[in-house]
Amino acid sequence: MTENSNHHMVVRAKFNFQQTNEDELSFSKGDIIHVTRLEEGGWWEGTYSGKTGWFPSNYVREVKSSEKPVSPKSTTLKSPPKGFDTSAINKSYYNVVLQNILETESEYSKELQNMLSNYLRPLQTSENLTSSYRNVYNHWISVSVSVSEVL
Repeated sequence: MTENSNHHMVVRAKFNFQQTNEDELSFSKGDIIHVTRLEEGGWWEGTYSGKTGWFPSNYVREVKSSEKPVSPKSTTLKSPPKGFDTSAINKSYYNVVLQNILETESEYSKELQNMLSNYLRPLQTSENLTSSYRNVYNHWISVSVSVSEVL
């Protein structure tokens, strides 16, 4: 058994996991879990959404520091209890959340570009389109350009 007291490991769920016992932790694919205890044998203890429980270690992957973007100044919504240093956990969690947002927006941008190039541009050449559809096309281009600029 290995206690994880000095190192705060953050993992991301690769699959959904539904608890079957009271001491297990349920989560969905993509959820971020803070590991509190590493055990040999395939089960780890972690905290997610205010609950602590056991989960299979092969359902998650560690979020490496190289995957985390350099974080701007992080702000805390609530002040931590006195004598409890959460700055490392907050920065780690902030980085994971920010990375997740960037990955999601990047996928969204790819889907916008795909829709534009594979469907809307070919339809634009059709002479049967109403002005409403042309407006949708123009707005789609505008949104696509805006998302690309943000990323």
